[in-house]
Amino acid sequence: MSLCGIDTELDDQGVSGIIESFIYTFSKRKKTGGSKVRMIGRIENRKTIAVALMVAISLFVAFAPVASAAEIHVPDDHATIHQAVDAAGVGDTVIVRDGTYIENVDVGKRLTIRSENGSASTTVRALDTGDDVFDVTADSVNITGFAIVGSSYAGIYLGGVKHCNISRNSASKNGYGFHLHSSCYNRLTDNTAEKNTDYGFFLFPYSDRNVLTNNTANKNNCGISLSWSRNNTLIENTVNDNRWRGIDSSIASDTLINNIANNNGDAGIAVFSSDSIIRGNIANGNRDGIIVFSCKNNTITENTASNNTLFGIYLFNASNNTLTRNTASANTNYGIRVCFSRDNLIYNNCFNNTLNAYDDGINTWNITKTTGTNIIGGHYLGGNYWSDYAGGDLDCDGIGDTPYNIQGGTNRDYLPLSWLSITKEMAIRTMIEDILSSASGPIGAYMLSEPLQPGDVISSEIGQGYVINATTWFIFINDGPYAIFAHPVWYLFIDAETGAYTLVDESWPPMINNVSMWDAKTLGRGELIEIYSILSTPVPITGKKQAVPSGDYGDAPDGVEAYYGVDGRFPTLFHTNSSKFGRPGAHTLSPGQEMLGVNVSTETGATDPDDPDGVSNMVDADSDERMFVIIENRTAKLAFNVTVTASAPDATRYVNVLIDFDQSGNWSGSANGTEWAVANMDVNVSPGTTETIITQNFSWGPDDVAWMRVSLTREQVDGGLFGADGWDGSGEFKFGEIEDFLVFLTDCPPTPDFDPWPPGNKTLKKPQKPGPEKGPCGYDINYYAIIINGGDHRGSNLMQKSGERIKAVLSGQMYTLIADLGPGDNSKAAINDAFNCLKRNVNCGDHVLVYIGGHGLYPNTSTNIPHRGTVYPNGGVALKDKKGKTKEYLTPANLSDLLGIIEACPGDACNESRKCCHVAVVIESCYAGNFNDSSVTGQGRLILGSGSDQCSWGGFYTAGFENDLRNRDADLDGDGAVSISEAHESAKDKIDKWNENSRNYRREVCRRHDKPPSRCADQKPWINASPCNCICPCAPGISARKLVWDDENNWWVDEIDAFEGQLVRFGCQAVNNGKCRNVTNITMVDYLPYCLKYSNNATIHRNGEEIGPREPDWIEQGEFGSVIGWDLREMGELAPEESIAIRYDATTIYLGENINIVNVSARCTYDQSVIVYDDDSATISVFPEEPPAFTLADAVITLEIAVGSREYDPALDLNSDGRVTSLDALMILQAASEREPVVEIG
Repeated sequence: MSLCGIDTELDDQGVSGIIESFIYTFSKRKKTGGSKVRMIGRIENRKTIAVALMVAISLFVAFAPVASAAEIHVPDDHATIHQAVDAAGVGDTVIVRDGTYIENVDVGKRLTIRSENGSASTTVRALDTGDDVFDVTADSVNITGFAIVGSSYAGIYLGGVKHCNISRNSASKNGYGFHLHSSCYNRLTDNTAEKNTDYGFFLFPYSDRNVLTNNTANKNNCGISLSWSRNNTLIENTVNDNRWRGIDSSIASDTLINNIANNNGDAGIAVFSSDSIIRGNIANGNRDGIIVFSCKNNTITENTASNNTLFGIYLFNASNNTLTRNTASANTNYGIRVCFSRDNLIYNNCFNNTLNAYDDGINTWNITKTTGTNIIGGHYLGGNYWSDYAGGDLDCDGIGDTPYNIQGGTNRDYLPLSWLSITKEMAIRTMIEDILSSASGPIGAYMLSEPLQPGDVISSEIGQGYVINATTWFIFINDGPYAIFAHPVWYLFIDAETGAYTLVDESWPPMINNVSMWDAKTLGRGELIEIYSILSTPVPITGKKQAVPSGDYGDAPDGVEAYYGVDGRFPTLFHTNSSKFGRPGAHTLSPGQEMLGVNVSTETGATDPDDPDGVSNMVDADSDERMFVIIENRTAKLAFNVTVTASAPDATRYVNVLIDFDQSGNWSGSANGTEWAVANMDVNVSPGTTETIITQNFSWGPDDVAWMRVSLTREQVDGGLFGADGWDGSGEFKFGEIEDFLVFLTDCPPTPDFDPWPPGNKTLKKPQKPGPEKGPCGYDINYYAIIINGGDHRGSNLMQKSGERIKAVLSGQMYTLIADLGPGDNSKAAINDAFNCLKRNVNCGDHVLVYIGGHGLYPNTSTNIPHRGTVYPNGGVALKDKKGKTKEYLTPANLSDLLGIIEACPGDACNESRKCCHVAVVIESCYAGNFNDSSVTGQGRLILGSGSDQCSWGGFYTAGFENDLRNRDADLDGDGAVSISEAHESAKDKIDKWNENSRNYRREVCRRHDKPPSRCADQKPWINASPCNCICPCAPGISARKLVWDDENNWWVDEIDAFEGQLVRFGCQAVNNGKCRNVTNITMVDYLPYCLKYSNNATIHRNGEEIGPREPDWIEQGEFGSVIGWDLREMGELAPEESIAIRYDATTIYLGENINIVNVSARCTYDQSVIVYDDDSATISVFPEEPPAFTLADAVITLEIAVGSREYDPALDLNSDGRVTSLDALMILQAASEREPVVEIG
């Protein structure tokens, strides 16, 4: 027979056994051995049985009540609970007044039975101590709010029922507190079972898919037992001080989450069930914390097992279990003991015991080193933390350098976890609090995500060396808003063990082991972390008086330009039109008690020029909000000071941060997600103090220029008011400060000196886009620039103006400015560093523009640079200092070497790093033709010169070039962008006009200076273009899908129910979900558990169309079922979005839940070393076929056939063995009794 979907077997007692010993009431089936057996009278012969059954049927039909749902009160309507239950109709509610009721209550119909005022006021004590207090044999019964005592059996017994709710009851001093027998899909919530002689909660047998939540089972023999039951869920139950176990589970697929099992005599939690989840439980002070016996495939995670007298965690004869993020500490014997067990995965756990581990089997104690936060807060996952690990961690990656040996055998944890005294975050905080936080301090810093090790050597570019003698965090601090290559800087050394630090004045950026700090990948010290100062920026607006509340207002543009061509619609003005729901612009009414920084100014309106600080609030008058953005791989967090005055209350404040990532001119949702980067972050600063606050991480958007609002208030922002887009930045707050910033970030080098409102020249047109943002395959295209200003002669500013024009247009086009090197910063060494910095950032498909402006040297001219009589055969461009003195020459050979740093990449993937196919060099100088040389030009390069072997005049080429980058008419090919070559063509037109209008002037200049007329000939701009093309990045992908056909709904689904022996059809699909690339060599491997059998009829489909039969290439039998494989190389290549599918039949063999997994793999056609994988699963739950709807009369007939008084009827031969026996009669009688209750006789 089948109970709750689980097969059981009954012994064939024979008909005489039924006649002689017909002692069960089948409406209430119980086993001996701790449970009771109810006698219904000795039945002497089959005629008596027939009469009894017929009487039962007659009584049931004649007296079945028909009534609408009603409330019945005890003792008002009936003196006892059982009388009220007997009188109640199906669906009625029985309400029990306060008091003590001595009785036993049988519940055989759907009812709600509840006390009026809970278990503290209402007690039900067993009248018959040999019977259950509440005996439930009907589905969907609710029992709530009783104290239940005095039965040697169960306080509440559920027999063969489902969908009952048992809540807020207290069962004490019974045999069992709560007993579920063959009962499924029930919920037990907020009940207490204490001081029962056997189990607090006993699910036995075949009681599946029940949920027990927030129950307490203390001081019983055993707290909660799931015996011969499966798929049960235990959440947040407490099981303490039981004489034996706290919780035990058996069979399979149980879920135990956040339970507490402390101080039990044996195990806190005993797991005998496979395929279960054991998560977040606490098992302290027991004999053993958590034991895992003779089971497999469990996930045991985030549990705590401490102060147990034997083992924290004990595995015995267990296999293929995963243990992770568990803590076992202060256990008397071993933190974890593993005996006779194999193939378990144990990683990312914390073991802090005198004896940490013992393992005599073959198990795995670590995974491959993987980025992720581990259990002790480190940045990598690997093995486990061991309190007695004696190895070192020289690279300070949080992974020990030598394995941890585990007692009992040869097992090792090859990647044990370790930690530093001073973490990366602590080093950053030290730097910000002690060095960067002053109002006049440095503007930014750079550090590596991993510390330096003893023996590392730091050297500055002028030769000073620093040898590292201990594990040290090194930070390079930039002390000025110019290019980093030649101005005062600091080196900061922080001891990673003690936190002591040394600050050294320097003048040049560092090399570490002769590798640039910005080449972190080559250096092998993690990633580069960038810390940028957010500098306050005055905003030129016209102030006007307003009748608005005084307070502190924001600064972000509200109705004026925020970015090139984009008006700001930030809710700043009190009477703003830029907020939701008509709310005023953000402001605080009573500033001065809690502040960002150490001061705050008060305004009478965001634009009022007569406010108390003397300037419009759109100028940051207090200038003390030294905020910093900390960026690591585009993940950011903010750091800033918060001051609370001594007179302010000691209360929690809240910080909110808005950042306009998409540069839309308002704060809302965007393609990058919500722009509410920090939402209601708690800030607790004691009155009279200033503390540095560092926010949680958030993802920085794609652009490095954005308006940001930071609020510090005593009130939270109501996020529910604004929906998915988040806070818009509006609203009135009583206390705190509102401050806005224009955040401008660049990579190496740091923030340049620029015209910040908005960046570039407002009087000129907005620049056209330099080109597409995405390549044809969807890869990102970045635009980088280097500006080299060779400097002017004394008294001239020609090169300065040319450089400023180029800088303005490139900033507007959102180029990333790698370096802006002017007089004093333009040495060849600095230029070389800039190109190396470019190399670290650029990819093959990116675009680079190098602008060189300076005074040209005619070939073969003799100079005194670097010493008298030096001759430059091929000329060059002068590199001058701030006084106009030439220090060096940048020659064609030098430029060739520089361009050689960025290797061309024809045919390479467009995302290949450190190479580029699109490097343009614009040279504005006299005799620029010196650079039109094969050593400079070449594949992947676009070299442009303002002239050839003549002078270039007045920077006219640059002026025309820059102007046409802004001119839509210069877009000759109509692609919506002005390319470098298109701007060059337009610049040539401007030079042609200059040539025409200046011929006489130029001749006169050459005559007066005694120069050959050729040098004053017409200026002839030139271009030498040899572009190359990259190829789409190989970004293959494969998506697996496993489905099963649903006959009822005629569709493919993830899960179905099926009967034993049923034929089902599976579908396994592979879809190319990659970008650009075809995939080939597709393989499907399907895993059928032993409960299913492959049944042929496999077909293959491409893009939904059936091709024909395709049987597997192999079928192998494994420990847990069949492995079926198809090698589909004959299908050739699969293009993006195309699919291949295999469909086949299988037969269900055994009952239970069957998870069927398909694994798909393929190779990238372009690069077959690249393999992609995916898997998916479908589930079939197999149940026994529904039995016929037998009646009690059928049971009588079956008994008559069994004793030979009636002819054989195959419909009653349930086991199809050719005869009708007592077993058939017993099974029919059971099925009939579930439909028609049996009446007790005698």
